[in-house]
Amino acid sequence: MDLAPLRSQAVAFGRSSRRRQRARAQQAGALRNDVGPIDLAFFMMANSRVAEAEPEQWRRHFTLMLDALRAAPRGGPAAR
Repeated sequence: MDLAPLRSQAVAFGRSSRRRQRARAQQAGALRNDVGPIDLAFFMMANSRVAEAEPEQWRRHFTLMLDALRAAPRGGPAAR
């Protein structure tokens, strides 16, 4: 059984879904307008490396990343 067509459909659906979610967040003013798919991919890769290197720091790093993506950052200290 060739699963390649099914995989292609799943990948396309995932991209489309992420694109719609990003657009909704930007339209709502929750996500910076200049954030694109590659930014989100790099943030996820970076956070996975923090979790590997410093397991206790991933929450703080993730909070900092989310704040950087916000259209209007909340400010204040990141969670520890």
